[in-house]
Amino acid sequence: MNDKGKLLSEGEIQELLKEHDVILYKFQSKERNYVLKWNTKRGRMKDFNKIFQIIKTFYGEECYNSMKHAFETEDYAYEGNMFIGKKNVMDEYFEFIFTVLDAFMKGQKHFNLKTELRICGYLAEYMFGPWCEYKKLKIKENERLMYDKDLTYFKHGRLDI
Repeated sequence: MNDKGKLLSEGEIQELLKEHDVILYKFQSKERNYVLKWNTKRGRMKDFNKIFQIIKTFYGEECYNSMKHAFETEDYAYEGNMFIGKKNVMDEYFEFIFTVLDAFMKGQKHFNLKTELRICGYLAEYMFGPWCEYKKLKIKENERLMYDKDLTYFKHGRLDI
């Protein structure tokens, strides 16, 4: 959203990307370990731990430590499937995440393990913010628009019109 509460125009996006690598929405929680707690409650930590081991194997200890630390300790999350970024940055992230997800799914299949249908979406979503921080990208935090099922406009979960 721009300063007027409207969707960013293509020109506004281009201007923001002159100074930033990626535009993200930051969800700020009132509690520490937000992402860890959220995914633990939903029974996804076994899969996330596998992802972190794959990251360690493919990308090394530094990447693993940085991303795992962010995932386990932060009180915020960059809601990662809602972003706009420079092409070269996005190409690099997609190479990273699809390499990791491919290894994860091959392991699941090899060991004939049951996999939650949308797990790759969750894994990709929650890995994007820690990856951006690990890469020390310039992040522009931005607001988001939300709609209910009747397409009534919401901002920050509140009805604004």
